[in-house]
Amino acid sequence: MSLLVLPIEGEAMSDEGGLGWRRWRSIRQGRPGRERSRAARRAVRPGTLPPEARERLFDGLGLSIGWRPEGTRSRTLARLPWPRPFFHGGARPALVRPDRRRFRREVTRPLTSLRPAPAALAHALIDAARAAMATRLRELFAFSHANADDVLVADPGRGLRIALIGIAPRARLPLHGYYAYLVLKNGVPVSYGAGWQIFGVLEAAANVFESFRRGESAFIVSQVLRAYRQAFGMRRIVVDAYQIGRDNPEALASGAFYFYRRLGFRSLDPGVERLARAEDAVIRARPSYRSPRAVLRQLASSPIALSLGGRAVEQSSELTASRLGALVTRHVAQRFGGDRPAAVRRATRQVASALGVLDWARWSADERWGFAQLAPVIALIPDLARWPAADRRRLAAAMRAKGGASEARYVRRLDGIPRLRRSLAMLVGMAGDPVAGGESPGPLTARRPKESTAAR
Repeated sequence: MSLLVLPIEGEAMSDEGGLGWRRWRSIRQGRPGRERSRAARRAVRPGTLPPEARERLFDGLGLSIGWRPEGTRSRTLARLPWPRPFFHGGARPALVRPDRRRFRREVTRPLTSLRPAPAALAHALIDAARAAMATRLRELFAFSHANADDVLVADPGRGLRIALIGIAPRARLPLHGYYAYLVLKNGVPVSYGAGWQIFGVLEAAANVFESFRRGESAFIVSQVLRAYRQAFGMRRIVVDAYQIGRDNPEALASGAFYFYRRLGFRSLDPGVERLARAEDAVIRARPSYRSPRAVLRQLASSPIALSLGGRAVEQSSELTASRLGALVTRHVAQRFGGDRPAAVRRATRQVASALGVLDWARWSADERWGFAQLAPVIALIPDLARWPAADRRRLAAAMRAKGGASEARYVRRLDGIPRLRRSLAMLVGMAGDPVAGGESPGPLTARRPKESTAAR
């Protein structure tokens, strides 16, 4: 069903932080049978299947895949050139294990070495990331759809190199900016993950490969988040419950919840946070105590977050991608009878006119695509044409940047329009829960890598 709707609606349909498709279905109005039939005919017209549909059909076949890599592809021998090996034995301290205060200081410390990667290095890093995943029988969406023209690299010291790898414009998410990361130590891949950001909130997923845990894992994660902070300027970090153990046995076994808790992350659910404090008290009284597996499951039932200061970001904001997607679904059903192409055409014209976009024809195809991805949400703002001219210009530039060369530029520009956040929050607040009597969706979410989080 997700192939029949707009990308932003997929946020509402998702079971990962969204309403779930059954609850999403209940918000549609009008004539759902006719709407569904017409959408299905458009989606499966012979010869016109979109890439997403072809990919879904291929995955559904469940075919075995053979891989004969050129050259050496292994965990043991995976290494990129590194001119100055770092030796822990000659360093003071030999291992850096930041506590809560030092972790926050590290994340917020400027990282001036972050820079666009030269073409040859960008391709080498993407290749290394794919090989590191494939040899572990894993896959990450951003690595599979990497954009070699949008790779940022930093060298924060102690033998680390961090690469933030952007996504090809046509594979980007409808709202969030999405960069995956790869960390190399002395040229060897040691960690990977991803970050999704919008409106000053970074949702992070981190994994230190098992062979390299119990050393400087916390320091590695601090430098990764430091790179994201340098690129995007986030003011708050959220870690999804899956990453700390919900439906994730590896994260439970690794003690992921306490890994993050020692670094200052706290649960977004007040009840879970009370339980965590009670466990903290027991651990202080009995250092040998370990939380039982059943308690760990409860602790991992809610996302956790860390505030970095700066402008306030609401802890329990109702402005979620899921809710915005639900509003778009309701609007398309009521005003367009489920005709999504017509809704996108109308929204694009309406928003372009309100923002005074006159040079549309001179934009690249990807820039026009990015603008159209955001238009169904932006078109819901009733007073858009009456915004101050400066804010309208900023919004037009941000929407254009969604399909531009660097998605980091889109994130920064969107975050620089406080009026947009207030307007969208007002829309969501006025609409209330998209499903009468239903539970509220969680924090801003996007597609996440289905692999476990960083471990102790």
